[in-house]
Amino acid sequence: MGVHYVAVIDENRVATLAARVAKACDDKLGKLFDWKRDDGARTVLVLEQDNLAMGNPANLSKALVAELATRGSATPDEVYYVGTYEGAGDWSVICLLRDGARWPDPDFQQFDPAQLHSITSR
Repeated sequence: MGVHYVAVIDENRVATLAARVAKACDDKLGKLFDWKRDDGARTVLVLEQDNLAMGNPANLSKALVAELATRGSATPDEVYYVGTYEGAGDWSVICLLRDGARWPDPDFQQFDPAQLHSITSR
């Protein structure tokens, strides 16, 4: 199990984080639900954060829950937080939401990003 960090952020950053989460949902959820509706796909949203102070998992989870509450039943099946902090050797992956159950009861994993495979050929 990895090290957990908790950063305290001021109200301006809370509002900024909420706006970023809302934009991510606006940008991605429509596509996810088209696939779910048309193909029966399981919907998975991945939120990457490279600034621990701005979007630690606790703050991100709060913003996500508040945003998804405004979207009725249009919530993804799973949401993951991926922390890619500069200088860190490992990335943190936390399941924030799975089938209605939400963090802080995550499957917390650390892995070596060098073991990832490109699926977009970029």
